[in-house]
Amino acid sequence: MVLELDRKDRKLLYELGKDSRQSHSSLGKKIRASKEVVNYRMNRLVKQGAIFKFITILDPAKLGYTLNKVMLKLESISKKKKKELVEYLRNHDSSLWTAECDGPFDVGFMLFARSQFELDYELRKIYEQFSNFINRKEISVNLAGEYFERRYLVGRPPSTKKEQVYGGRPKPITIDANDWKILRVLAEDARASSTDIAKGLPIKADAVRDRIRKLERLGIIKGYSMIIDNAAIGQIHYKVLIKLKDLSKKTLTGIRQFCIKTSKASYLIKSIGPWDLELDLEVESSEEYRNMMMSLTEELPNAIRSYDTLLIYKIHQYRYLPKKE
Repeated sequence: MVLELDRKDRKLLYELGKDSRQSHSSLGKKIRASKEVVNYRMNRLVKQGAIFKFITILDPAKLGYTLNKVMLKLESISKKKKKELVEYLRNHDSSLWTAECDGPFDVGFMLFARSQFELDYELRKIYEQFSNFINRKEISVNLAGEYFERRYLVGRPPSTKKEQVYGGRPKPITIDANDWKILRVLAEDARASSTDIAKGLPIKADAVRDRIRKLERLGIIKGYSMIIDNAAIGQIHYKVLIKLKDLSKKTLTGIRQFCIKTSKASYLIKSIGPWDLELDLEVESSEEYRNMMMSLTEELPNAIRSYDTLLIYKIHQYRYLPKKE
């Protein structure tokens, strides 16, 4: 059943996408509703599945990690075994993202790793259990990513401002055990209160708030957002794996500007591997998607060599930190 969104629901989703850690009071002022109404609407959106998760966007490079995306094409696999594979990946200590999809791949997941050897070790463990069902795999390394505001929800004009960007040249920063514990809680729920976080620490809520602000200043915490279940609100989520003709700044800037102009792009990733970019789009129909990709190739005829289309129909897990160091 598709959830019908009214104007206040859309405004609330838009604001939570910009900063999911905002207080009820702050959100109430922006959508012109009381704290109680904000609380009620937010809980309803969560319970009815429109909001999958409130996420804290971290910069893995500053914590000494690389992000490695693995896409699998499966074969001769039963529903039961596929569910077992997805559950294994979803619960993996080093997994960030797990999703089922249609297209050239059937399952995608991301693994944190501190080295290529660590990545190889984790992949070999997965293969030990499921190699008979894997036709092929492709691996890419995420270099940087940008989350775009969902301005289409509220009909606002495009903005070129970069707000939630992670990645770049690795510059690991040393943090203490309490900082790690704070990040682990926030990685599971961006809206966890400082009071609740402090319950598991030898410090008080005020100290937790100070440490969160410090982690933001250091660039370890890049922002707070949310993952929408697009199907729950009548949308289709496509992930486009793009191979470029060149990697010039002009080409990358042109694609980013297209993402901003269309307003339906939610995420853009620069990567190294079989493809150069990943573009996530949230659209109303397959026809809208086709028209958008046609416009992109027409506007930047010398930029894109080819692309593959994935329909993301179920996200099972999303977390910006491994469960264990």
